Amino acid sequence: MTIKAVLFDLDGTLLDTAPDIVSVVNQLCADHGKPPVDSDTLRPVISRGARGLVSVAFGWPEDDPRCEPLREALLERYQHHLSAATAPFAGITELLAWLDQRSLPWGIVTNKQRRHSTAIIASLGWEQRCRVLVCADDVQHPKPSPEPLLLACRMMHWQPADVVYIGDHWQDIEAGRQATMTTIAVAYGYTPNATNSTTWGADFCVDKPVDIQAVLATLH
Repeated sequence: MTIKAVLFDLDGTLLDTAPDIVSVVNQLCADHGKPPVDSDTLRPVISRGARGLVSVAFGWPEDDPRCEPLREALLERYQHHLSAATAPFAGITELLAWLDQRSLPWGIVTNKQRRHSTAIIASLGWEQRCRVLVCADDVQHPKPSPEPLLLACRMMHWQPADVVYIGDHWQDIEAGRQATMTTIAVAYGYTPNATNSTTWGADFCVDKPVDIQAVLATLH
């Protein structure tokens, strides 16, 4: 096959956003007299979103009504602390340059909110290079639904079968599979147990960004 575009998940795939997210969670904990939570505890929860982070940090079930106001507070605080320590994973900058050199368009489909995603992408200078951005609040059903991936394809007039989707969570791979895309699971992100990535049904599993480039080279 010859792929015509590449879509990425954001947190845990392109970017290590954990340092800023952990910092904001612990600021919220301090405001409420809670002890700080270590990064190793919070990193695997990032894919569950703000509600999951609040649930773990405060020890409440995610459906506890006390979570909602703290979820909103966390998201608002994060808006002002998006890119103090956030950075691409090692090898991602080179991977994106490689795609650009080959005129292979790339975009981002994330379960992050648009207000946060656009600000981070702008801080990295990616806004002109990223061809399409679809966020959780752009759709009715975020990942693992294929809806955001299919929306990205419609926006760019791409056929899903010509697109690769790359992510660090089973929800990414499930969404990609349902959208009939080729999928690449990465083991370096925020998955609690990296070996799980081999059980998600992805077409390819890789350990680091340079391995993504090797796979894409065989498909393009």
